[in-house]
Amino acid sequence: MRELGEALAVAGVTVSCPLLPGHGTDPRDLARTTWRDWEAAALAAFDELGADADKRFVCGLSMGADLAIRVATQRETEGLIALSPAVELRTRLGPILPLLSRLMPLREKTSDIKDPMAKARHPSYRQQSLASVRSLMDLIKVLRADIPKLDVPLLVIVSREDHAIHPRGADRLLREAASEDKRLVVLEDSYHVITVDREADRVRREVVAFVRRVGGIESPSP
Repeated sequence: MRELGEALAVAGVTVSCPLLPGHGTDPRDLARTTWRDWEAAALAAFDELGADADKRFVCGLSMGADLAIRVATQRETEGLIALSPAVELRTRLGPILPLLSRLMPLREKTSDIKDPMAKARHPSYRQQSLASVRSLMDLIKVLRADIPKLDVPLLVIVSREDHAIHPRGADRLLREAASEDKRLVVLEDSYHVITVDREADRVRREVVAFVRRVGGIESPSP
């Protein structure tokens, strides 16, 4: 998310990008957290950054997009940006996850990034915590009641070739949100981690343009 945050900063937007509990350390740390821990960290970062802000936006990628939805339903926001939102996962493990997460706490994984150079620059955990996947699925269930509450301008960006989430989840998000200002962007040459993949430049342009338009932010002077 760093490059996206830097693009927003250049556009004159103050940005906070918190490292969520269990992230950036070890997959076993992630296994000891739940979506409620991630949400609490997101809300705390939003409150700290936005204390003196007139206009506040919330943005997230994948599970972070789900957290962004949660924040937008609990705090006053100017707009919401959901990147590869995890509204519907591409997995059939749901019914057996409670048992499987006890038998196999961690399993091998890799980043879903199409550009090999970007994939090498942005490694993720080499193992996936199944307990965390189960917690994410619990969060997705909670979102079913949250999405219809959304009434702020909404930008959703997904990739048609995403192997982690199903793009039709984005259709559901757009269809059920009460927002009047809604825009869907579908990418054709990226996988799941669209903020660093082959169309990352377009993602940054779309997000910056959305924040400028909705927030009434003028381009910074050269």
